[in-house]
Amino acid sequence: MDKKYKFIKEDSVESDCSKYDSVQLELGTRVEIEHINTINFIKDYYNENIEFPSNEQIARHIAMDHLDEFGDYYIYLKRMEDELNSKKETFSNAVEETLISNWW
Repeated sequence: MDKKYKFIKEDSVESDCSKYDSVQLELGTRVEIEHINTINFIKDYYNENIEFPSNEQIARHIAMDHLDEFGDYYIYLKRMEDELNSKKETFSNAVEETLISNWW
């Protein structure tokens, strides 16, 4: 098995998608296709250089995809993540308090 095929096979989304909610995965796949330019960049880079671009180059292309869509994308992403983390923490604390009060 050549190295290129082995990399694609081992890191394939299909190889480990069963651990995800199928609806969320389908929705996410439809949304993330916005990164088609980055995907094409990776393919072209590999074909030209016979190696993959650096993680930083890939991350920069993904950031540009988002910024092309919304110029202040990362401000809103930070706010959303803060809100989700707050909800997660609140939920986690409520569950812990319920468990402790029921334990005694």
